[in-house]
Parts: sequence; structure tokens; C-alpha cells
Amino acid sequence: MSRKSIYDLLEEKEFNPSYEFARLRYRFDHDGSSFHGVLLDASTIYHHIGTRVFDRLPIKGTCINLDDLLHELGINLNKKNATLDDIFNLAEFILCAADADYDGLQSLYKPLLDNIDLILEKTSHKIINVGKGKIIVPKDAKVEQAASLVKSSSLSLEILKYNHRSNIGNIENKRVILASIGKNYEVALKKDKSQLSSDIRFLLNSLDIRHDNREGDDRLIKIVGDNLEQWYDNLYSLFVAYIIEDEKNGVLEQVKRLKEQLK
Repeated sequence: MSRKSIYDLLEEKEFNPSYEFARLRYRFDHDGSSFHGVLLDASTIYHHIGTRVFDRLPIKGTCINLDDLLHELGINLNKKNATLDDIFNLAEFILCAADADYDGLQSLYKPLLDNIDLILEKTSHKIINVGKGKIIVPKDAKVEQAASLVKSSSLSLEILKYNHRSNIGNIENKRVILASIGKNYEVALKKDKSQLSSDIRFLLNSLDIRHDNREGDDRLIKIVGDNLEQWYDNLYSLFVAYIIEDEKNGVLEQVKRLKEQLK
């Protein structure tokens, strides 16, 4: 058996969240290579953020220093058994700090940002800008297609944000997003006589989602029980399918008209 090349070895290496967190953390609070040739009173990105960027951070709230803020965010740099969520929390903070650094020093963050890009590639995630800042969400071809098809940029972001890890278990956030999608497609759904449209309307009206029908159908709510979040996710999947289907039908109608012009 021939040996594997060094490229194959790295490509086939199983992703280990603890190792990747440790590497990202090292770039953040140990590695000073970014500062070579730069006259700054800091030796690491961590020190630089703490002394030069902290007061500019849009998320610092009432925190008194960087340690205090990281504690509030639940970012433990010394965590041994880190998870993917730990990596993304630290990565989102680094992205926030880089955006808040107005002194033309973004190049200092390049080793960190390169690490983050590689981690996102390995885990099929992507960065999106939600106005307040950048967040990390899973890549999903159908979701991204649906988000690109809606006319409202704010609704596009809502569709992408639904799958952010902070919404896992957050039924209220998911309800708000589903209600927003439903409101935007309310007229279209009423006109559409398809089974897909009918099922979406049924779930919207029965799962305590619409603001004017928050009580929903008590019988169905009892049947769903602890699976309410799963049914919210099911409805979200139906919305994604509906948006893509609606675009497809529009294109097919254009093709039909084009054919009729040849008759």
C-alpha cells in the first residue's frame, strides 16, 4: 500500500473542535507574529483589543474590561473540551473586534480570519452580516437559494438567521421569524391552491404563530406537546420549499408565454 501524501493526510484528518478551538485561541491570545514591524503597545490580538479596541466594541454594554466581556459572552479561553459552539462564539467575537478596529489595522487579524475561514469551510458554515454585526450560520443550498429569491433584504436575513445556533431551543425567536415570513407571503398563500400552500397556512394558523391568532388550535398544541420546536422547523422547511417552488412556477410561466409567441 502506497503512503498518503501530506496533503491527503490533512484533508482526511477528522475535525476536532477542541483542537481547533485551542489553535484559534492561541492565535488570539498567544501569537504575536501579527505585530512584527508594527509599532503598538501590545504583543497579542487579545492585548490589543483589551487596550485599544475595547471601548469601541458595540457589544461591550456595561462590562468594565475584556475579561469581564468574555465572561458575559460565555467565552472561556481555557476550556479543555471545547465544542463547535465555543469555536463560533470566539470567532464571532473576533469578527466583531476586527470590524470595530478603525485604525487601519485589519491586517493584524489576518491569521485569525484565515483560521476562521478554514474552520467554516470544514464545517460547512458561512458568515453573514445582520446589521448589528457578523454571525456564523450553517451553509444550506436550499436555504441560501430561498434567501436569494425573496425581494426584501431584511426577510432574506431572517431566513438565514433562523438556523443560527442561538435559536436552537429558542422557540420565541423562531416563532417571530416564521410570523414574519408568513406575513410577507400571506397574500400569495391565500391565492395559491396547492397542497403545499394549504399545509403552510394550516400550520401558521394552528401552531401559535400569528400575532392575531397566538392561541392557535389548543387541540393541536396539545398533540404536538414537547415537539413544538420540531414543528416550527418543519414549517420553516416548507416555507423554504414554497419560496423555491414559487420562483420555479414563475419561470415556467415565462417559458409558456415564450412558446405561445412562436405559434
